[in-house]
Amino acid sequence: MRVPDLIRRLASAGRLLRVDDSPQVQVVQVELLAGEIRNLQRLQDYGITSVPLPGAEGVAVSLNGQRGRTVMLKVDDRRYRPVDLEPGDTCLYTHEGTVVHLQKGQKILVEGATQVTVKSAGIVLDGPVQCTQTLNVAGLITGQAGLTITGAAAQINGATLSEAGNLTTAAGTSVDGHRHSESGGGTTSEPI
Repeated sequence: MRVPDLIRRLASAGRLLRVDDSPQVQVVQVELLAGEIRNLQRLQDYGITSVPLPGAEGVAVSLNGQRGRTVMLKVDDRRYRPVDLEPGDTCLYTHEGTVVHLQKGQKILVEGATQVTVKSAGIVLDGPVQCTQTLNVAGLITGQAGLTITGAAAQINGATLSEAGNLTTAAGTSVDGHRHSESGGGTTSEPI
């Protein structure tokens, strides 16, 4: 085979038809040159894997120009790729609009997710944490420097602690100014 023919056969653009993600090395069915349909191994970067959708585009490389030794190297999907990122930004994305965007200024934006689940034996948040919506905690909340609640009353086991610091039980009895009848007559004094 002549050298110019080998060079022409080194790389081809391809359109994905389907993906088999079950083997250790993913296999993609690709349409290459003018109706040439091939099943190729798709080599991915270490630590990152994806299953592209049919219609995505990529580059196939034939090792030593031999079409029998062709692998898929890069795949992109212009239909879903976020655009207008800043220089230096990095972004993971899905076709559904879920985005993990590493932004300049050392910021990370997670967007479009209906749920974010973190599974770990322990999580350390080393910095102030701000929650702009309801916080639901299934386990115990512990602290070492106290607890500050501002802006509304707190509910604790059905009892209410008002903004003014007045405590009302779940039965509606106020602890502040609350008195009991004494067994020998009279009433107790108010709480201190």
